[in-house]
Amino acid sequence: MIALARLLGQVAQISQVVMRFQLADAQLLEIVMFVVSIIIFSAFVGFMTGFVPARRASKIDPLDALRYK
Repeated sequence: MIALARLLGQVAQISQVVMRFQLADAQLLEIVMFVVSIIIFSAFVGFMTGFVPARRASKIDPLDALRYK
């Protein structure tokens, strides 16, 4: 449910960005490059927020993690 709401919000946000670029008479290539760069940056941030804690957790002994939890 949350993922669906987030997806709808992102679609609305991207469409708003496209509309603003069209009002500013921007070229389609500029719009596409801007949207693609936002998507790539968001994917990178999402990957790092999952990767960094997982890497840190992989270095901890499981028994120590359970003991101090």
